[in-house]
Formats: sequence, structure tokens, C-alpha cells
Amino acid sequence: MRLCEIKGIKQIELAHALNISQQAVSKLLHHENIDPQKLSIIAAVLKEKIEDIRSFNEEKPMNISERVNSTQHDELENHIVLELYKKNMQLSEQTIRLLNAQLQQSEKEKNELLQQIERGNRKTGTE
Repeated sequence: MRLCEIKGIKQIELAHALNISQQAVSKLLHHENIDPQKLSIIAAVLKEKIEDIRSFNEEKPMNISERVNSTQHDELENHIVLELYKKNMQLSEQTIRLLNAQLQQSEKEKNELLQQIERGNRKTGTE
């Protein structure tokens, strides 16, 4: 069944799910009419609707493969967004550390200037 190939599911996986041999799966997938109970198990393994499996056309697999590509695209997009978020958080943390260091340096310089002014005022007697 080409649909298994598109979805990346091997016959052995279907065999385990259906509790039959791989050879039996191969024969089963070449039948036009598959037992409804087995079809529902196949649909669950493929994560597809039974109707989509029944209406699957070898010449026009766009409906299902588009969904596969869409899912892969969504997963990739989510991964990229997550990585960008992590990078943004790292940059924000670095910026905060840098600003805190600059603030501490400015405070130190301000205190040194105030001390110089106080010493100068004491020497001249103006306070």
C-alpha cells in the first residue's frame, strides 16, 4: 500500500498491530475490500481516517501527502519558533547582565565623584 510508504509505516508495524504475519499484511494490502475491523486498526496506525484510506488514489495522493507535509512543516516551524525564543531569552539575559554591570560602574563613578567633591569642599571650607 503506497499510503504506508508515504506515511513512513512499514508492513512489519502493521503486522504487529494486526497481530498477523508480514506476509499476511502484504496480501491484505493488495485486496480491494479489507475487513472493517482490520481497516480501522490500519487507520489508527496510519493516523488517517478510514474514509481517506478507502478513497486513496495512487494517481492522486495529494490529500494525505499534503497533510503529512503540513504536519512536518508545522513541527519544523514550532521547532524554529522555540529555538528563536530560547535565543531571544539568552540575548535578553545577556543584555540585562550588561546593563547591570554598566549601572554598577556608573554608581561607582558617581560615588567617587561625590567623594572628590566632598574632599574639595572640606579643603576650601565650603560645605
